[in-house]
Amino acid sequence: MIQVKLIFVIGILALIYMNSGCSADSKQLTAAEKYTLDTLYNNTLNEWRNTVDSLCVANKDTIYQRAVDSLKTERMAEIEIYFMK
Repeated sequence: MIQVKLIFVIGILALIYMNSGCSADSKQLTAAEKYTLDTLYNNTLNEWRNTVDSLCVANKDTIYQRAVDSLKTERMAEIEIYFMK
């Protein structure tokens, strides 16, 4: 569903870009066009932000445990070296 919306937004932006280059005198976007683009961009950004946030929450415990295991392994090696002297 997100991909369909993203393709839709990209399509709209591509059409606006192509139409703006066809005229002899390039015109500025109207206020309504600017508002529409801003709304579409913000909606897409919010969807991506929600997806990234949920992925971070899902992976936080795994990443934390790997970091703890790595630090524990390093410290145990340091302790062994210390007592071997």
